[in-house]
This record gives sequence, C-alpha cells and structure tokens, in this order.
Amino acid sequence: MNQNTIRQMIKLSQGSNKIRLRFSNETGTQPLVIGAVTVAKPGKQAGTIELNTLKPVLFGGQTQIIVPAGAPAISDPVDFEVNALDELTISLYLLQRTGLSVVHPNGEQTAWIDSNGNTTANEQLSSNAVTSSMRFYLSRVEVETTEPNSGTIVTLGDSIIDGYLSGLNMNRRWPDF
Repeated sequence: MNQNTIRQMIKLSQGSNKIRLRFSNETGTQPLVIGAVTVAKPGKQAGTIELNTLKPVLFGGQTQIIVPAGAPAISDPVDFEVNALDELTISLYLLQRTGLSVVHPNGEQTAWIDSNGNTTANEQLSSNAVTSSMRFYLSRVEVETTEPNSGTIVTLGDSIIDGYLSGLNMNRRWPDF
C-alpha cells in the first residue's frame, strides 16, 4: 500500500483513560513507514469518526515512525477515555509500499482503505475508499487501568478463536463473549 489511509475498528474488553497501540511488522519483508496514526470513537455512519474525540498517536513524540522488517512498534500513551466494550476507530497512514507484511485475513471486521493520501483526521473517508475484512498491522491495544481487581482474559487459538464464520462486524468471536 502506498500513500493510503487504513481505518480499522476494534472492540475493547477493558475501560481506561490511557491507551497505547502496538503495530507489527514482524513478518514484513521491508520497513513499514507510518506517516500518521489517529484514534477516535466511531461515528454514526460506517467508516466515520466523531471528530471531537480525535487524538493523534505519537511514537517517541513524533507522528511518523519507520518500523523495521521483523519488528513491532508501540506508541506513546494516549489520553483517551474508553469504557469496557467500547469500540475504537484507528486510522493509519502509510507513506510507501509495504511489500509482504503483517495482515490478518480473518479479521471479521470491516476496514476501509482510502487511496487519497492522509485522511486519518477526516470525519469521513473519500468516496473511492474500498473495504476489506482483514486487519492490517494493528496487533494490540493496551489499556492502563487504575482498578485494583480488574483483568482481561487473553485467548489464543486458531480460526475459531478469531471468529471464523461468526459474522462480519457482529463481534461474536469467542473472546467477545
């Protein structure tokens, strides 16, 4: 992907007032050049965001990062209020072609790919944005909690855990229950 914005939705298990994002290029064959990342609450229409919740995501205080092939990248903490089971919209702008890289073909959640450059801060993507049900580069959202007895169960497994055939955008994967 070259100069594209990818917008993805993710459902959280745990609430927090601070999050960090982890992106993976661990199976990539060349650097993953990220030009910008934003996080926001989803808008009322598919693929849109609530502009008043939009926050930039930084890496070492910078908006851009080059993630080497074979490596992950973890963002700086972002002050962002979320409740348990909230959805987040994460928009990622890629500056250059990625080559073979980290995608998850069984995402069971709509992602939008906009070829009109950096549209990470736009409420709505351009009319030529295309959809995919894969997950791209985002491997984890970390939440910081102050609740002393809170926790999250992590599930590992195969396609059943992923939610294979559970329905696109239905949030009916095993971990969702």
